[in-house]
Amino acid sequence: MTIPVPLTVAIKTSRGLYRHIGDEVDDLTFGSTSPGGYSECTVSLHRPIAFTPGEVTPFARLYVFDARSGATAWEGRLQDPGRTAGSDGETYQLAAVGGSAHLSDDTRMLYYVDTDPSSWAKTDPGGTRSGTVTHVTDNNATGDPALVLHIPEGTGVDGAIPSRVVAAHRGISAAGQKLARVAFTYDMGLTSANLTASLYAGTYGVGAADVPWSGTFNLAGGTVGRIVDPAAGSTSWTNGRNWPIIRFHYTAGAGSVNADSWWLEITDLVVRTMMYAKSGVEITDYAVATNPDYANNWVYAHQVIADLLGRVLTATVDGDNATIATTTHQIDHLTYPDGASPAKVLEDLIGFEQAYTYHLWESNPATGKFRFEWVPWPNTVRYEADVVDGFSAPASGNTIFDRVMVRYRNRGVTQRAIRTSSVQVLTDAGFDRTGFIDLGDEASSSANANRAGDQWLTEHANPVNAGRLIVAAPIVDYQLGRMVMPWEIRAGSLIRVRGVAASPDSLNNAGRDGNTVFKVAATSYSASDAAATLDLDSHAPSVARALATLVRKPTVRRR
Repeated sequence: MTIPVPLTVAIKTSRGLYRHIGDEVDDLTFGSTSPGGYSECTVSLHRPIAFTPGEVTPFARLYVFDARSGATAWEGRLQDPGRTAGSDGETYQLAAVGGSAHLSDDTRMLYYVDTDPSSWAKTDPGGTRSGTVTHVTDNNATGDPALVLHIPEGTGVDGAIPSRVVAAHRGISAAGQKLARVAFTYDMGLTSANLTASLYAGTYGVGAADVPWSGTFNLAGGTVGRIVDPAAGSTSWTNGRNWPIIRFHYTAGAGSVNADSWWLEITDLVVRTMMYAKSGVEITDYAVATNPDYANNWVYAHQVIADLLGRVLTATVDGDNATIATTTHQIDHLTYPDGASPAKVLEDLIGFEQAYTYHLWESNPATGKFRFEWVPWPNTVRYEADVVDGFSAPASGNTIFDRVMVRYRNRGVTQRAIRTSSVQVLTDAGFDRTGFIDLGDEASSSANANRAGDQWLTEHANPVNAGRLIVAAPIVDYQLGRMVMPWEIRAGSLIRVRGVAASPDSLNNAGRDGNTVFKVAATSYSASDAAATLDLDSHAPSVARALATLVRKPTVRRR
């Protein structure tokens, strides 16, 4: 009892038990998707169901090999097996998921760059009881959100008990991360040599703190930017601090506050955290000359991805050998105070970088960790096929839009951005179509909202192709320079399909003719049919894919 194509299947348990089961398998399906990599695999294994085979355990590694060359055709981990008994005998229905499943295994709080004043709260019980810390959504001076520390009129001042208001950001310490940068612009209601503002870099629960900046209010307001650097002495802080603090402080005299102008206003407030390289080593090169990244008020997608590999996915993904292409969009707000998995973070990053995709492929034999790549969609054709085995293209004008509303939460305030584009077919028809994006609470800023809206409109300027192509015979692979079997076709490449005129698609990258060249968005190979089904340009609708998306999507608390 074997499958009718030269593929073989093996299982390896966490205890090292390794067994080929190809002779006991009579049905096999597996696939890939982009973004994602290897997706799902199902195997019909003929074994008595009265007992569970030792190699059939949750999270055992499942391999599909090309029996001709020994190359890996698919790899992933087993989930709980199902069992059936019927006219075909007793069978285990093994279901496995690819390496991308590990992207959903770890949900945690993450802070990369935080510009939300509402992340700061009043602290320090020893300060002035009547003092306040407020979050102003639209201050009169600049129209930007602000953090205001205020000692109200009439507050008693005792020279022996300093009057002060203190605000702290506790999210970084709660997330188990470290402080890398604090920057802000400040202003005050009056000038006095007895009033000071100070930035502290502390460690939550520990009294000691560094003071990277302090200024008296006999000077005008200004800007502050500080970066972690043990060599910088009093102008910065030592690595390991996780509790940034801003203090507004009266330092001398006694009496009472005689005006309502004892306030400190903080705008353009930015907090960044220390990051990891993809190898799992914390980035501690602080010098601006050699590593200017910590000196920026933003992060890039490629930096965040490297941090995910080096911080969260160290046990399952081969960070050392990962391929991470450089991106250019400046992400000026990215926080997950309610927790997020790497899958969620990557989903948000693709919202800003639609020209990129990611995959997790076969593991490194030396470590057992999956190979990861974050790459731009290619602009050269890899595969070439025709429609002889079957083709369908249910593209629809329902995917065309020339306006989009983006809901986002910017520095404590729920807002919206309207983005528009020129779509000739809608102009000719005499009406507009408006889509909606909920950017959520985590990756939200006005710049991020505009970027996500513009990327979405580019994607929806033309009908989105949703074609399906059946490949049941070898086709040309220009990358390998040979004919490849249907099971060797992977998502994430371009394919030229002879005999069909594709609808013009906004997802077509440079180098694609918009006529016969498509993205391979997903593949699904069935050994019983000896054929692969390719989703072209976009994922074709399916119940299985919809359910998988629902399972991956975390519950997000809206504020």
